[in-house]
Amino acid sequence: MGINKNSLAFYLDTLKGFRLQIAGLLLSLAAVGFLSAYPIVFIKKTIDAAVGGQPVKTILYFGSVYFLLHIFNAFFGRWFEYYSNYTSNVISHSLRCRLFDHLQHLRMKYHDSKDKTGFLFRFIEDNSITASSFLQPLAFLGRSVLTFFFGFYYMWGIDRGI
Repeated sequence: MGINKNSLAFYLDTLKGFRLQIAGLLLSLAAVGFLSAYPIVFIKKTIDAAVGGQPVKTILYFGSVYFLLHIFNAFFGRWFEYYSNYTSNVISHSLRCRLFDHLQHLRMKYHDSKDKTGFLFRFIEDNSITASSFLQPLAFLGRSVLTFFFGFYYMWGIDRGI
């Protein structure tokens, strides 16, 4: 069973009203991807300082920055999860309201021929599944891809001696 053009247009039209939330989600996604990979740079700096005979103060500084980056990563990671769930729930609510409004404008003949209990269950459950299974995997995939690219970039920089 696939998504037809009308259903896709309906969902995309609904998402247009959430540009600000989606932009916030993308910004937090970029912050999490960056903070997941950037500590690699401070591992290199800490090791270089230790091997190069730098003062202990310098090694502790780089180690502290490394530790703080992990704290920020944990904070932004949880924020990203919270905001992703929040955005998913808000979009799900909007979809439910739009679908309910659509059902209100259907002819009575349509409603007479349907099983009400099964219909209401599918109406609520399918909507929640659609919203959560649409946004959350995209967010997880985006987070993984950004972490990979940031990590690859920094590791490549370490290999090149940058």
